[in-house]
Amino acid sequence: MNYQALFSDTGDKVVRVGLVGAGDFGKSLIGKIKSIPRLELVLLCERDPDTLASVVETCELDTPTVVAVESLAEAGTADPDVLVEATGHPRAGAANALWALERNCHVVMASKEAGIVVGPILHRIARDKGLVYSEVEGDQPSLLIGLVSWARSLGLEIVAAGKSSEYDFVLDADDRLHWRGKSIASSGLRSLWQSDAESWSGLVAARQAVVTAAGLPLRTVPDFCEMGLVVNGTGLLPDRVEFQAPLLRPTELADALQPASGGGIMKDNGRIEVFNCLRRTDEASFAGGVFIVVACDDAATWKLLGDKGHVVSKNGRAAMLYNPQHLLGIEA
Repeated sequence: MNYQALFSDTGDKVVRVGLVGAGDFGKSLIGKIKSIPRLELVLLCERDPDTLASVVETCELDTPTVVAVESLAEAGTADPDVLVEATGHPRAGAANALWALERNCHVVMASKEAGIVVGPILHRIARDKGLVYSEVEGDQPSLLIGLVSWARSLGLEIVAAGKSSEYDFVLDADDRLHWRGKSIASSGLRSLWQSDAESWSGLVAARQAVVTAAGLPLRTVPDFCEMGLVVNGTGLLPDRVEFQAPLLRPTELADALQPASGGGIMKDNGRIEVFNCLRRTDEASFAGGVFIVVACDDAATWKLLGDKGHVVSKNGRAAMLYNPQHLLGIEA
């Protein structure tokens, strides 16, 4: 896709943007808006006055041009074409989205906490008005929905799809395990590093037992919110309500996330899952990345791709395709 060619015929149209919520995401988005031609911030809403004043100053916003308010009720004549909702609050997010839709303004929902609760309803309202309601591009839900829809458009069968949880489990050569500033000596994971490929369920259970005994979590609320959005957007369903949340190395995904009939840990094809990335200190991170596992229906083609370094399962039935990063406000 040549994006510059795609947008080359838009003429001199300027897209006016409203932003609600000036946290880390909001500030990174403001920075990108200022560097993109024909994209203009016209409204900034932040309920905390100190935060609002700080963002106006640090981002060097021209307040006569950008209406800076603590409530959308004070927006006055500000007339954005699209409102980006980034409060991270379900009730506020829903109310702000409705405010925009009632004014024939498109909505980009960055608050997954609102999207998981009322996203389909807001989407229906927007569609009936001829407007766009969309999850924000650049975060895991939209990236995974895009990866799934891309694969389906190519006629690929989705065996499994999902994301890595936000923080990697990193193993030192001396068997010390690190996670978010916590360190567990003699974790026992070094002896569980390599799969014997005979029992993925047994290996996953053994690794999970180590992490659980260390008091480290395998499941987080954001993971549930984000994968719920993907369920709404794709129709894929979790293997279990609480997810299996296996601790896996990225190179193991194509093998482990197959149905049990193929030697994996899943019930059947077409499942959504979250995995916890296990890696060495010298390996690249997968934290925040998204992936799909697809069926290999052409043995010769997938053998060729496997020889080129793609992650193809040992039984040759599945392959893992992935985007290992998300860029938040930079891509929004």
